[in-house]
Amino acid sequence: MPTENEAKESINFELKKEDPSKYYDIIERIGIGGFAKVFKVKRKLDEKFYALKFVEPKNTAERDSIINEVGIMLLCKENDAILRCIECFDFKGRLWIFLEMMDGGALTPMLEEMGGKHTEDFSKFVCLRVL
Repeated sequence: MPTENEAKESINFELKKEDPSKYYDIIERIGIGGFAKVFKVKRKLDEKFYALKFVEPKNTAERDSIINEVGIMLLCKENDAILRCIECFDFKGRLWIFLEMMDGGALTPMLEEMGGKHTEDFSKFVCLRVL
């Protein structure tokens, strides 16, 4: 369990201010949500694939909330059950959050395609992928 100071440091981390395109190449868009677009990216240093959560906060409160979420993810980085945040950039008023890549894709489109009905085997598959 982290100490209170470790928790504060993690949540109050400093965002990198440089252009993230120096370090990553965008491969393709893989999702879109209420406040973010998600892209598959390749890090130039080692050619590993990651997910980029690209966020354009509408206001300071939304920005602070997103930064807090990233800080909590960084705080929990040793937990294998939580998606790892690799690094974060604040460039041109946008947040670039680089996360480990989940190769199974988003669950929502799969469920929508099935019309909300799925088999027990599908449920087993999802549970195994999540674990």
